[in-house]
Amino acid sequence: MGIEAWCLRRAAPVARRSPPLPAAPKEPARARTEPPSTRRSASVSPAPRPAPPAAAAPAAKVADATDAEPFTLTAFCTASEGGGALLATSGLTGRGHAALAADIVRCLSRNWSATVRRIEFNWPLPGVTGAAGPALSAFLDKQINDFSVTRALATQSAAARLPTLGIGVVTIADLSQLDSPDAKRALWRHLQAP
Repeated sequence: MGIEAWCLRRAAPVARRSPPLPAAPKEPARARTEPPSTRRSASVSPAPRPAPPAAAAPAAKVADATDAEPFTLTAFCTASEGGGALLATSGLTGRGHAALAADIVRCLSRNWSATVRRIEFNWPLPGVTGAAGPALSAFLDKQINDFSVTRALATQSAAARLPTLGIGVVTIADLSQLDSPDAKRALWRHLQAP
């Protein structure tokens, strides 16, 4: 078959070694400012580094109060034959304030048997970057369209965050300031006025 199972290998020629070069004189011990791997000889100048490409200046971001911290805005909404109502509030605490907000919306819609929906807007939204204003505006526009809102209220703490809406928004005191019977009575009179 022509296959050689065993064959002798000849030894490779041995390279002759040249005699060692004389050792360089030792330098006196001194403090080095850079590691030996980065030292350069005085006769070789470093190659000039290319200038980095000019980057476009970042656009100046307009400070938006809504970006400063996370917040929650709660909308109480109801639909009615005469037009829906909406109350936007932030800093809602306790069931008593939620019940008061629902009663205010029923009073606005002039339908005490109306079902009130409580819908929350929590900022920041997952996956949404930038200012909260456009997202909050879209949230409120949806509630206004879904409930055919014709009358809208906002508590003082929420009014500072509200964008411009297509309907007029009346600002009222925060719900925590409406705990006294006199404050509630004054608010009812104000809401029932034409």
